[in-house]
Amino acid sequence: MTLKKPLTVAEVMAVSGRGEVRVRSAANSGALKHLPRNPRARFFFTEDAVAEWIAQGSPEMPAPQRRGRRAA
Repeated sequence: MTLKKPLTVAEVMAVSGRGEVRVRSAANSGALKHLPRNPRARFFFTEDAVAEWIAQGSPEMPAPQRRGRRAA
């Protein structure tokens, strides 16, 4: 088993071609999954999460979820 080094915001910017504000906004909104962190700590991302985010078109906000109807 090999552990991969987590990616920083700067590394995600280089891979995705997006700016710092876009990457941080996506991480804050949940569109880009990040590793657990303390408040005011740096963001770190897995390669899989970044690849999935880029494949989705690098959204700033997560896709809206459909709400189910309550059974009457």
